Amino acid sequence: QCYRIRTTSGEVRCFHAKGRRLENDKGVMVGTLQDITTMGDGERDVLNATMFRELLDKSNDAIFIVVPEDGKIVDCNQRALAMLGYSRSELVGKMVKEIDISFKSDADWRLHVEHLESGGWSMGEGVHRCKDGREIPIEASVSLTKGPPPRVVAIVRDISERVANRIQAREYRAELERLVEERTAQLEAANAELARYVQVVDNNILTSSTDLKGIITYVSDAFCKATGYSKDELIGHNHNIVRHPDISSDYFRRMWDAISHGKIWTGEVKNLNKDGSELWIDMIIEPIRDDDGTIIGYTAVRHDISDKKRIEELIITDPLTGVYNRRHFYDVMEKELRRMTRHHQRLCFAMVDVDHFKRYNDTYGHQKGDMALRAIAQTMKKFLRRVDDYIFRLGGEEFGLICYWKSEEEVRMFAEEMREKILNLDIEHRENTAADVISISMGIVMLEGEKTHSLTEVYDLADHALYQAKGAGRNSVVVVTAP
Repeated sequence: QCYRIRTTSGEVRCFHAKGRRLENDKGVMVGTLQDITTMGDGERDVLNATMFRELLDKSNDAIFIVVPEDGKIVDCNQRALAMLGYSRSELVGKMVKEIDISFKSDADWRLHVEHLESGGWSMGEGVHRCKDGREIPIEASVSLTKGPPPRVVAIVRDISERVANRIQAREYRAELERLVEERTAQLEAANAELARYVQVVDNNILTSSTDLKGIITYVSDAFCKATGYSKDELIGHNHNIVRHPDISSDYFRRMWDAISHGKIWTGEVKNLNKDGSELWIDMIIEPIRDDDGTIIGYTAVRHDISDKKRIEELIITDPLTGVYNRRHFYDVMEKELRRMTRHHQRLCFAMVDVDHFKRYNDTYGHQKGDMALRAIAQTMKKFLRRVDDYIFRLGGEEFGLICYWKSEEEVRMFAEEMREKILNLDIEHRENTAADVISISMGIVMLEGEKTHSLTEVYDLADHALYQAKGAGRNSVVVVTAP
């Protein structure tokens, strides 16, 4: 580069400066100054041409010098040659339209030059054709120098990598959009399938959810249909709304103890429908947890087993009296004896016999006898109101009762009240030596939970007590304590 420098004597002289930055010394440059004050015009032209060539060839961009009148390339730098694959002798002298495919004719070039002559300049992207026929994307900045002589200067950069990245980004975006559309379609299909599944569950599965206090937060349509309640009648209310009084509080206490400790509970429960009918269900209850694992509620799934229970009821029910039969007595008695021992409870078993019932049948007929047995059985059944009280027809006119007790006085009072209720049925029985109406005799054995007893032992003790009651004149109660 040339500088005009004033010396210490005041004289102005011209210098040609060349310099470079030292590689390992940040900010330090070394250079030379050449005094060209006394150079002639010819020498200066040579120097300027040399400097211009150095500038061209050091540029990272391709530079083309073009005659504006016809579009002929008159000069270019090394970068231009390397970019297009020509030698200087091959490229200099070519027309711009031979390498820039945006110029289809001489008219296109003239329009471009007119734009530049009007003070404009152009910058944009295009395509250049290489010597080997390849076409490369370029970015060009084109201007017109005034000269003399005037020249079109085009600074061109190969943007193949940029365009490739752009294409790759576009393709990636297109692929991403395709994947998003595909995934969206899959999610919509999955949501639709899930909605259908939820609808199927809602219509056919008896499900409900509650908060930690047992307040209903959700019920399925199937649950509403089965119980007769609407969703508005159930949601916001406690599950006790469908609780059947036959199910003990102890049963539900054990259930809540299990699920509140994070366990899954399963069991059979008898519910009470809105119209008062019974609904037997096989139920599984599972805690609902949040992301931290904290229990925030419970979900129950139920299966209506009312038909199964009705069939079971027929199997274990005496068809004449409607109370449990002898077959069921053995199952229940074994279970209650184990329960008594396990929980150290007090259990009593009573054998009941209708006094002189054979004489009643002989006197009034078997049809009247059947009616009398039904009335006696239903009276005792109504008297046994607790969920763990049982009545069985053991055979003929003989019945068995199972219940829990707190004291001997309570047992005796219970037995005497039942005996009185049967007398109060006021069913005439002229052949009864104990009364002029139907009466019963009872033999009761009381069991302590600390001791283990077999069913046969208990049965024999109660049978012996009943024998004593009959021997005492009938229409009486005898209570004994198992040893």
